Amino acid sequence: LAADIGPPYVYTVDCEGPIEDIIDTVMTAVNTPIKPYVPPDMTKEALTQRVDDYFSIDWKAYAMERMREKGWERVVTQEFMYRWLGKHPLKAQKA
Repeated sequence: LAADIGPPYVYTVDCEGPIEDIIDTVMTAVNTPIKPYVPPDMTKEALTQRVDDYFSIDWKAYAMERMREKGWERVVTQEFMYRWLGKHPLKAQKA
């Protein structure tokens, strides 16, 4: 990803090459003014869209579809939790 962005935001240099190449690349980076860069996926609009997408999902329908795909008739989460808690009683939390 970073290499795709390229200069002036990302510089690549062969670290096993001549030291002069490394110094030249570093000096070029230091002396090149850049504008702030925000990757498209990190913009406020993109984040807002991801959050909106997450909350607009019909989670019950999604779960039912996943259960159907797996051949599950029902979920026994509560039964499992009660059995687990019976074997692992809750301990008081430290303040």
